Amino acid sequence: MSDIANERKLAREIASRKAAEKLLEEKSLELHQANQQLKHAFVQLKRQNMHDVQKFEFDDQINDTLIHFGRVFLSRSLDDGLIGSYLSRIQENRVVASAGLWFFEIPQPTNLAQEIGTLVDARAEPLVYAKWYDNRLVLPIEIDYRSIGQLELVVDLQGIERAFIQSRLTIVSELLCNAISREVILANAKADKYRAEESEKATREFVA
Repeated sequence: MSDIANERKLAREIASRKAAEKLLEEKSLELHQANQQLKHAFVQLKRQNMHDVQKFEFDDQINDTLIHFGRVFLSRSLDDGLIGSYLSRIQENRVVASAGLWFFEIPQPTNLAQEIGTLVDARAEPLVYAKWYDNRLVLPIEIDYRSIGQLELVVDLQGIERAFIQSRLTIVSELLCNAISREVILANAKADKYRAEESEKATREFVA
């Protein structure tokens, strides 16, 4: 009778130990899965933080360029060198690999070159809206609601949304459009003043 009791007791202990081992195994599996989920969440958070930092740096650099050249364009006469400096500053941004300006109708009466900066594929058709060609963004240059050229930017997205990059670089092209429009207005005003002075001079000489 004692042997039977001992066997039953041993059987209960074995069953209890197996149940404990099974429970421990289940808990270990749950802990492993929780750790894996935590690692995955950490990696995602790290990627998001890197993405946010890159996005902030891109936006900050673009804003600095716009502020600086917004003042320069108002204080200096626009020429190829000044536009080239503007495009070079844009290229200093890690997102922008190259920037180039191409006119299929040179704004008169300015003396701007047909090509300024670095161009990959200048297209002669007038653009009305911004257009993507793979990683190349082409923006129309408009004067008096007429497309006269295009700004081409090759970009490295670096995980930043295309829509965000396009919205910021559109402002870059708009500042350029404003600067060219201002130069055209000033040049026309200067030409009109010269013609008026010459006409007045001719009138005085005729009367004399």
